Amino acid sequence: MSQPPDPSLPTAPRQRIDAAGLRVVDTIHAGATELDRHEHAEPYVCVVLDGSYEQRSTALFECAPGSVVLHPGGHAHANRFHDTGARCVNIQASGDWLADGSFARLVADYRHLRLQAGAVPIARLARALDQADAAAPLAIAAAALDLLASLMRVPTPRAPLRWIDRVIEALEADLARTPSLAELGTLANVHPAHLARAFRQARGETIGDYLRRRRLEQADRALTAGDEALGAIALAAGFYDQSHFTRAFRHRFGQTPLQRRRTVQLGS
Repeated sequence: MSQPPDPSLPTAPRQRIDAAGLRVVDTIHAGATELDRHEHAEPYVCVVLDGSYEQRSTALFECAPGSVVLHPGGHAHANRFHDTGARCVNIQASGDWLADGSFARLVADYRHLRLQAGAVPIARLARALDQADAAAPLAIAAAALDLLASLMRVPTPRAPLRWIDRVIEALEADLARTPSLAELGTLANVHPAHLARAFRQARGETIGDYLRRRRLEQADRALTAGDEALGAIALAAGFYDQSHFTRAFRHRFGQTPLQRRRTVQLGS
């Protein structure tokens, strides 16, 4: 059964479908907006169809098209949507689904899976959601079931290594500094080569990629929060060469730092 969106919600969904024990909520989030820390009582799967956002919880995830975020019931998190906004589909289960062992294992942990935006199950769900005929609710439910079945076949990762949290805490304590692998290996009490490999497997990015992403995110906040000089922002983010900072920022956000600041100022 399709339900109309509730205009009283801060971000009203395009549509909400209840079928086959699933609730499928298709929502477009406006750009440059935030959702404060919140939680959902029931476990659910979030699929990103378009746009991007940052999700903060026990781990920080950068969610782009093709991202699938698995949420256990009662999991608290906050979202920061980038300028493009995002179209997200939440697949929430109830009833018999909550007693299904395969589904329970799927949503037992807070995880981020990176699929291709054009992956067949995601593309099928997107097509079904864009249909408006009488068969659309059934097609949406079938596509959601197909996607869940595909996710259940993805191998469950090993439990995260606790020392990775210590490494992340050390990186976050001073993002402008670049510690050596040997130094981080000493902190974690593991061989540097094992550290680099395990970090990439657990986080889906290398230590260098993590540092670069977090520095640029820090710089973006500074750019949009005030009128601090670009050179000072670049230096604080660990970029000693402003041209390198500009290239890296444009590669990530699609704008130069100056263009980004002007866009925010014009919109305010």
